[in-house]
Amino acid sequence: MNTQKKAKANTVITRDQVPTPTQYAMRVECASDAIVSWVVLAPWVVEWRQARSAIEGVDGKPHFIPDLDIEFTVGENAPTLVEMRWLLNCVADLHVAAQSLNLASAYDGGRVSYEEVEKGQPLQTVIQQVHKRLAGSGATWSGLIGAFRGDGTEA
Repeated sequence: MNTQKKAKANTVITRDQVPTPTQYAMRVECASDAIVSWVVLAPWVVEWRQARSAIEGVDGKPHFIPDLDIEFTVGENAPTLVEMRWLLNCVADLHVAAQSLNLASAYDGGRVSYEEVEKGQPLQTVIQQVHKRLAGSGATWSGLIGAFRGDGTEA
């Protein structure tokens, strides 16, 4: 997958305009990023698929890399695309997930700018829901609380 591509432009839609269910796709740098991304988005996810990324080698054969391609579907009352980008970006090391997240129909593996990701701060109730989920996950995810900057401060 070419990581140098720029993601296609996004149409800004409001939460009440989000069709249900909605399919998204993104890329993460490793398996642990996939797990943490799922933890952040799980309240709205109804389906989740992931597969190791592969690039074509000079020998013409696929070579698997640590990156994973993820496709998922969210249900009713899910955050919008720009809100989900913002939420993912609030956790340390999920910048690739945040920048590559797009509607599945428009996904090309490219990344949007940091400025684009920062545009989508969701409602405070959504931020609190993610924070509560991370905090309630016990010792496994307790370290993420400090990394999650859902209060709008730097991670």
